[in-house]
Amino acid sequence: MAWRIASVSAGEIQSCAVLPDGAVDCWGAANTAPTGTDFVAVDAGDRHTCGLRVGGELACWGQENFGGETTPPPGAGWRVVSAGAAASCSVDAGGSVACWGALGASAVPGGEFVDVSVASGACALASDGSLACWGDAGMDASVPPGTGFTEVSTSTLFACALRVGGDIVCWGVGSPGSPTASDFLSVTAGYGRACGLRRSGAIECWGSVQPGMPTGSDFVAVQAGIAHTCAVHGDGSVECWGDDGFGQLDPLRGNTVAQLDGGEGFACQRFTDGRVACGGTDDHGQLDVPSRVFTQLAVGARHACGIVAADGSVDCWGDDAAGQASVPPGLVGVTGLAAGGAHTCALDAAGLATCWGDPAAATGAPPGPFVAITAGEGHTCAIDRVGVPRCWGDDRYGQSSPLRSVRPSPPSPPGAGTRVGPR
Repeated sequence: MAWRIASVSAGEIQSCAVLPDGAVDCWGAANTAPTGTDFVAVDAGDRHTCGLRVGGELACWGQENFGGETTPPPGAGWRVVSAGAAASCSVDAGGSVACWGALGASAVPGGEFVDVSVASGACALASDGSLACWGDAGMDASVPPGTGFTEVSTSTLFACALRVGGDIVCWGVGSPGSPTASDFLSVTAGYGRACGLRRSGAIECWGSVQPGMPTGSDFVAVQAGIAHTCAVHGDGSVECWGDDGFGQLDPLRGNTVAQLDGGEGFACQRFTDGRVACGGTDDHGQLDVPSRVFTQLAVGARHACGIVAADGSVDCWGDDAAGQASVPPGLVGVTGLAAGGAHTCALDAAGLATCWGDPAAATGAPPGPFVAITAGEGHTCAIDRVGVPRCWGDDRYGQSSPLRSVRPSPPSPPGAGTRVGPR
């Protein structure tokens, strides 16, 4: 099952991701992310993390090693953000770099910059493609000259940068060296190692390579932390490897499956914390799970729905050809949920059923009230308060006539129930 990710960042003891709806999710230690669905980027440092919101505002959280790492400058218009060992830096709309934490008093270079990367020191990418580094003597003195760089990533005592042509150069006293390939799309530096995403979609790492590195060729992003690395597959799922001492490899660590349901070629599971993950066929968006907390899950043929914990409303995703994923407005306080072939039904707090989707299956619900509900391909059944089942919809095979299957009990064989002779 895949918890879908838009982007991911690996720190020292935590990993964080921006979900498709703009929310931030973190796992491992120092993982209390702020609320909101307006994040466009996130970067995890040693023990703190910073995120960038839609309006260019900054937010930082976690533990402080030096002091001030989680107190970014106010205002909007910031374009990028990077969190490091004990500091963070950002680039504003004018191209100026600002840092806070341990690097706050450092000699931040002047000029116009488009990106910045922070570890124990920092490096920034200028608008002309040149590099500037400061705050870490192990890499500051050997910065490669010239222009033509498109990305830079720093770690402790070294940094790596990507050139326009796709080759990577690393430098500094702790450098793991540079790879020989020249078809890279991105680069990320971790502790004693670096990784790059190649044009084929494969990941290549060098230096102190960690066990468990995936071998696929469908990756779209990779980010190295202190002792672990995370990458994003093309389908939005995330995969991490390396040190897992704080649970930083698994976004669902510590959760058990509370509910499991399957449809046609896909299945979904709801965890004890209310998150839902789906896996399998995605030809109708069945895996595009909203990043919300659900109290109940219902999976149909090619769509799924959940009851939202906050207000008892319903959120659906996947196939909507018959309107089965289009929840009627104003439906809140839902206590029961069922998804069928191309329809969905819900029970409100009064036990009344509301159905939507395929009219042949979604119309004709008895008045209720009901205490439970379930759905088949084209019919629905509910149990009323005295325990009697009521069904509606397709009845070609008698599936909507529950009492049709009741037959008289067969006659008892002779002597049954009668005591004969001593025992």
